[in-house]
Amino acid sequence: HASAHSKLAGFCYELAARYDPDHWEWRYGRVLLDTELGDTTKTLQGFNNFVRIKDDHALAWLRFGEAHYNARNDEEAKDAFLRAEELALSHWPIIGPREPFYPLIAYVRFAQARLSFRQGDHALVESILQKVIEESPRFGPAHRLLGRALQQLGQPDKARKHLDLALQCGPYTPPVDPFIDALTMDSRSDSFLLKEAGVAFNKGDVEWAERVLRRALEFYPDSEDVLGELALLLVRLRRFDDASPFLVAYLALPPTHYATPSKIGAELVRLGGDIEQAITCYRLALELQPIEPTNHLNLGMALAIAGLYQEAESLFLRTIELEPSNHFAHLNLAQLFIDTDRSESAIAELTLAVGLKPDDMNGWVKLGRLQESLNQAGAALDAYRQGLEREADHVDLLEAIAMLLAQEGRIEAAYRHAHHLVEVAINSPRGPYTLARVAMLAGDADEAREACLKALKIDPSFDPAQRLLNAISPR
Repeated sequence: HASAHSKLAGFCYELAARYDPDHWEWRYGRVLLDTELGDTTKTLQGFNNFVRIKDDHALAWLRFGEAHYNARNDEEAKDAFLRAEELALSHWPIIGPREPFYPLIAYVRFAQARLSFRQGDHALVESILQKVIEESPRFGPAHRLLGRALQQLGQPDKARKHLDLALQCGPYTPPVDPFIDALTMDSRSDSFLLKEAGVAFNKGDVEWAERVLRRALEFYPDSEDVLGELALLLVRLRRFDDASPFLVAYLALPPTHYATPSKIGAELVRLGGDIEQAITCYRLALELQPIEPTNHLNLGMALAIAGLYQEAESLFLRTIELEPSNHFAHLNLAQLFIDTDRSESAIAELTLAVGLKPDDMNGWVKLGRLQESLNQAGAALDAYRQGLEREADHVDLLEAIAMLLAQEGRIEAAYRHAHHLVEVAINSPRGPYTLARVAMLAGDADEAREACLKALKIDPSFDPAQRLLNAISPR
């Protein structure tokens, strides 16, 4: 089973259960195998037989209920979930090599809520999931399903709040099962171990993911997938020195698929790792897939960070040649032109970028700021306004237009945008700080002082507000 020999595993489980009928693990392993193979009939029959001999196994009752749910046997699913709830509430122990992230009761109640949602009882779903969230506030699936139920109950604002929280908490991952963990630590199958490591990483259990990958490395020291995933994991954890030998070994193979070196390069850039290693990874990805526009773009971005502008420029141009609508390529080429003092060329590229994707506010901000630096105040105001027409609450645009209007002597309009910024960025010091700067340009030191104090109340470590406050003469 642990090495993905399913047919032989099934035969061995049945034989073991015949010779050792009191050892429940054989039957449990067999029914898990049937579940993995997608055999609904055998899964239901297997769990039915299993719970007769092991009635106090809460996780088995939960899985039994889920099997009935998938088979649309709603009443049987409800009964199984009730038994699982009873056992989970009695603190059914999970004894294994790692601690569960969430209590089993969270999964059981989520399963009950999912069944109620299918049956159209959205008020019951809300009631059940409120309990789950109170006890496990980071349990993402509960927020997601609660959001959908609240939509059906005509509460869109509350629904959006929970749907947003679900995105922050991450995807559904199954409950920790000590039996499966034991299988994992016995496994010599790279595919099985890579799958389990991926599940653990997605769940946030990075220690277990690393342990599983190191297990795989024992048996597959030259595996492209194992070395690549272990290097990627350690880079994501910012353990660059630990990652380095695995990354070197991985790159020396060399790899045959471009996706993993591209991911490693992206993480090295994002997290401030070795830019030379990132460039090496991106070069390899480009070599493996030379017609993929993103590979040209990624390598160009890394080279630009390293100051290798000439090669970076040619890669950005090649990206645009392969994919003319790639607005990221135009944005990055524009930034390269800014860094190499070619402002007019940068404006041309930024104009193309915002034309291709006008809802990307970063393009409007960059275009306006560049035009400001060239004393093109009218063009800059136009860029900021066009951005705000598409996203009226964008913080960077509100700050930029408020300051530009104030510098142009249009104080009333500047105040209007600054006050709007204070309203939309209520927990940020940037709003009152921008208001303070506008007040200073308007000659109102008292208002500037009060706004600085508000900014520092929100964030006492916000140095720009403190410096401005120090510069204002005392009352």
